[in-house]
Order: sequence, then structure tokens, then C-alpha cells
Amino acid sequence: MDFYNEIRNKSTEEIKEIVQRRIDKLTEEKNQNEKDTFIGYELDHNPTEFYITEDTNTEQFGINIRCLYPGFLKKGMKVIYGMSYDYNGIASNDGRYYYLDDDSYLEDFVNYIKDIEIIDEYELMDYILEFIRDYFGYLKQVEREDMFQLLCDSNGKLLKPTEEHGISWFKGKGNAMCSEYAVVAQNILSLFDIECYLVIGKIKIAKEKAESHAYNIVVLEDNEKEVPMLVDFADYTPVLDITTQKIGESPFISYIDQFDEEFVDKLINQEEHLTFNDYAYIIIGNELIQALYERKRDYYIETNLEPDEVKKYSKTNNYSVVE
Repeated sequence: MDFYNEIRNKSTEEIKEIVQRRIDKLTEEKNQNEKDTFIGYELDHNPTEFYITEDTNTEQFGINIRCLYPGFLKKGMKVIYGMSYDYNGIASNDGRYYYLDDDSYLEDFVNYIKDIEIIDEYELMDYILEFIRDYFGYLKQVEREDMFQLLCDSNGKLLKPTEEHGISWFKGKGNAMCSEYAVVAQNILSLFDIECYLVIGKIKIAKEKAESHAYNIVVLEDNEKEVPMLVDFADYTPVLDITTQKIGESPFISYIDQFDEEFVDKLINQEEHLTFNDYAYIIIGNELIQALYERKRDYYIETNLEPDEVKKYSKTNNYSVVE
């Protein structure tokens, strides 16, 4: 919590300088890797034919996916959170992407908490969720599909937007989802020098159908011992009073037994499932009690490629259009 202590009770002008200096340092560290340009599916907005490889007589798409990313996501990175394809090896992001075009929310968050007495990183994460919900808005102003809808030319080819999609577009619109929550949380955690990883994967709650989902893995220090945990800011858990009336929300947090190279390999390449009891918090007196539900939460990264939407494409003049 060194950074928290640094920003305590500082003026707005001092906060601006401190935060910018920290952003510059984090960005400089990331600039050392020129391939740090995207998170998610490496897809263009126009349908593109990808190579199909033969593996034990099974056809597979050769799409590059970055599904786990460590630390700060610098300004200018591209987040591709969805995809469409057909079964002939043609795929696109279909407009489901945005660039990190703004980082002013970091300064906003620091000003938001600089005068608040925060006990530890767990309470900090509660304030991160509260800030993110307020930042993105509560009432939906526009559907995200409409906000990122692409135009076609006379041949059916999708046109590149004159103004590229940006995460700033979600501010106050009430339509932000898991990727935006996880990205903003990741950068705030990084600002406070907390080890964290952004994961693009799946979630399955109880018997519901598995859905694409973004969440974070956070590693805290406790008595010089690393404590890894999965933290879900988007699919948060309710906080209830003694009469079970909802009075707030808190990030869903569950601990992971290990977090090392072997675990990461299993998570990414072997579809390692992280299964936890779902729960709510109940405040009884001055105590915060965890009340378990009967259902489970299952987090994983699917090894088989699954699109958000299946379309039928046809090739026309070296590019593809939807039939």
C-alpha cells in the first residue's frame, strides 16, 4: 500500500503529477515489448480467411489469442472481446473491439479515494468496484452492439470507423461488461503496485450455459507469503443486511492453491477449471459473514474455439462478405 500512502490527503494538482509519473513508469516498462499491442482475439473487423491445420483428422482454425495478460495495459492497446466465424476458416471481430484511448480514470480513482481511510487491499478492491460501477453508469443509454456497429460499402465490405472504438465510449453509458470492468480494475491495481493478471475465458454458474467472461487473478502479500486469488469485478457478489436485504456489492474473491508456470500452462493449454462455492456476504453486527449458496462458479479458458456468433461468409474480390 505504498502508493496509497503516497497519495493520502494530497491536493488535486499533486495527485495529477503523482499519477502521471506512475503511468509514465508503467508505460515505459511495457514499451520494452513491441508485441504488447492487443488482448483477446487477434482479428480484423473485416472477415478474413485463416489457415486451417490438420490435427488427428480434425480441422482447426489458426487464430492467435492472448487470453492472459500480466500487469498494466498501456494506452493504445486493443481489446478484442468477441468474434464471429463460419466453418470454412473465415473469421472477424465484427466490431467487438475497442482501444484503450483514455487513462484519465486512474487520476479520477485516486482523487476518489485519497481522503478515505482504507485498511488493506481487500477494502481497496471494494472501492475499485464501487468506482467502476459509478464510472460506467448504472442505466443503459445505448446497446453496445449499436455503439460499435460498423458500416458497409456498396460491396458489403466493412468500413474502418473514422473514429476508432475506445474504452472512453463506455463512460456513463451503462453498457460496460466484463472486459471493461476487468481492464479498468487491472490498471488501477497496477497503479497501486499490486500483482495482477487479466484473463479472457469462460464462466459457468450452476447449470447455466457457459459464457465468455473476463476476470482478474490477483496476488497479494501476507507475511511475506504470496496469496493468489481469482477476483471477479463484473460478476460481483451481493452484500446483505441481517434481514437479507441487499445493501451493496463486493468483488467475488476466491483463493487459488497455487500460481506458478505449471498452473498457468494448465489454465491456458489444458483447460484447468477453477471451481468455487458461490456466496453472498451478510453483515451481522460488526462482522462480515460469508453465506454459501448451493451453486458453484466455474472459471476456465476453453481450449476449443467458440464464436459469439456463427455466420456464413462468401469470398468476393479477395475479401469476404456475409451472405
